[in-house]
Amino acid sequence: MVIRIGPNDWAVQEEGQAIRWDFRVHPFGIPIAQTWPQFFGMLALINRYGPHMLIELGVDQGGLGSLMVMRNKYVPSFHFLGIERNIGRINPIYKQLSKDEPRHELLYADIYSEETKEYVQKRIAEISGNTAIFCDGGDKLLELKTYSKFLKKKGDIIVGHDYPGDYDDKDLEFLLDDFEPLDENFFKKFLRIPAFMRR
Repeated sequence: MVIRIGPNDWAVQEEGQAIRWDFRVHPFGIPIAQTWPQFFGMLALINRYGPHMLIELGVDQGGLGSLMVMRNKYVPSFHFLGIERNIGRINPIYKQLSKDEPRHELLYADIYSEETKEYVQKRIAEISGNTAIFCDGGDKLLELKTYSKFLKKKGDIIVGHDYPGDYDDKDLEFLLDDFEPLDENFFKKFLRIPAFMRR
């Protein structure tokens, strides 16, 4: 069954299966790798919890990052660090938007290299407020396990994409020692982006 949501937005549901969204989200002409609701959820999370830094693991073409450039311009305390291994994926419009914004960094690197992990830890330590990390690279569960260790401040947030599918509730239990789930009905059950805040 195919359900039409909007002019170019579709949801596909096979008999007995969860809905798979096929949204074509592209503010500024740059595709975003999230659905419209997930994209809104990330903006709602940023608005509600006010991280001073957002780190996006797996920038893809830069759709979410392009909007964060605007936040950089108008919220002086906000910093963005996007990490993407495949430089060829980055949209030229995003490169242009972000190049002159001093609090907006685009790092072309492997998120698992020691150099990258050390740099991320250094940047988190330099930020006076809380940090949010959005895990949206190739292996979300490994990203959650690796990068949650770097979030030490009360109020730090980690969010995973592609749930369920790449991982499930049992896989997320390791986070519950140091983090508490954020609004599970909204982030995890509705948007399919489980979010956790450091206690």
